[in-house]
Formats: sequence, C-alpha cells, structure tokens
Amino acid sequence: EDFYFYYYELNWSDNLENLGYYEVRVSIDDSFSKYENYITLSNKLTLNDLFVGTDYYWQIFAYIYQNDSTNHYIDYC
Repeated sequence: EDFYFYYYELNWSDNLENLGYYEVRVSIDDSFSKYENYITLSNKLTLNDLFVGTDYYWQIFAYIYQNDSTNHYIDYC
C-alpha cells in the first residue's frame, strides 16, 4: 500500500501586545483526545508529513506576558 504525504501552512492573524508564544494543537480527532503539540513565536506554522485523504483539526492558543508571568489569552479554532 502506498502512502502519500503533503504539507499545509497554517496562518493566522492577531493584534496582541506582549505576545509570549503560540501553542498549536493538531489532531485527526475533532475532540482533541490525542494531538500533536507545537510551540511557535510566529503566526504561521508549516505542518509536514500529513496523510492525503485525512481530515485534520487544529487549535491555536496565544499566550501573553502579563505582570512577570505568562497567561493564556485567546484560542483560535
């Protein structure tokens, strides 16, 4: 059986101040019971080695710095 892979670039925008980082969760399950976790400082992420014909779901969480700590701010779905 042949497996074919592809890539996809996620892009999102925001206007957050004091951004710490983004946490991106990618899953083949829309309930996210299992997922791959990525950390990035950029508002884009390239996902590699995705299976053709498979549905993927993602959640993006932005963390900002406030009062010398990092707090969860907002999520994108």
